[in-house]
Amino acid sequence: GGLFDNLRDRLPAEQHADYDAWLAEYLDLSSVFDKSTADLEALDARLIAFFTTAMGDEPAAVAPPIAHTGAWHARAQFFSGGRVHDWREVLARVDAPTLVVHGDADLQPIDVARLYTAAIPGAELKSIPGAGHSPHYTHSAALAGPLRAFLTER
Repeated sequence: GGLFDNLRDRLPAEQHADYDAWLAEYLDLSSVFDKSTADLEALDARLIAFFTTAMGDEPAAVAPPIAHTGAWHARAQFFSGGRVHDWREVLARVDAPTLVVHGDADLQPIDVARLYTAAIPGAELKSIPGAGHSPHYTHSAALAGPLRAFLTER
């Protein structure tokens, strides 16, 4: 499963109905432009609450503040054709050195990071131990070494 399925699987069963209702609202783009940024941030806050519950006390459960989550940016990824996008043709045109970073405790499967890495010519994949979806935020020290080495080699 993907991120949303993996998140649901880690929640206590008694939260599944609430999560399912939240997810239906989150993915309902038909009324997104009727919502304010504050409305979207509140919806995102519920995601972070579910995420924190699912991850428990793991260090990867640390989430950036709501103001850093990009309420509109999070929806933009869904606008042009639904939830599933195949960006390989566009990614194949990237001609800059690229480091794809994945937290090994991320609920987003590493297979997604592998797809990006395979699609971008010459890209490298680095997994950050113990990090979740925001290793730059939660594990910046662990990321600094591999990032510095990547940039130095270029």
